[in-house]
Amino acid sequence: MKRFKTSRGFTLLEMLIALTILSVALLGLGQMMLLSIRGTSFGNKVTEATTFAQDKMEELRTVDWNGLEDGNDTISGSQGIQYQRAWTVVPTGIMKTINLAVSWNDGNDHLIRITSVITN
Repeated sequence: MKRFKTSRGFTLLEMLIALTILSVALLGLGQMMLLSIRGTSFGNKVTEATTFAQDKMEELRTVDWNGLEDGNDTISGSQGIQYQRAWTVVPTGIMKTINLAVSWNDGNDHLIRITSVITN
């Protein structure tokens, strides 16, 4: 009887090389997912802060012309972050400029500013 030597399957060395390449690729994907999650979280906080700024600006635009003055307050966000809002009113003739800033700290300080001009 004659036996033919044929190759069937992978050697142990080939399997180790394949597993090493796969693990390096999966580590890269894990890092990308982590960055994506952090970016999404920051984007949610910026969106929330912007919404709080717009809400306050709309509220200030409905206040009587003579009752419009500087102020500040704190509002809690959906993720437990405390947002500080501060606004200043600058009268210039028949117009008033409202400068509103929303800040928060999630390990780093962040700030969003919006400005609106209203007339009497």
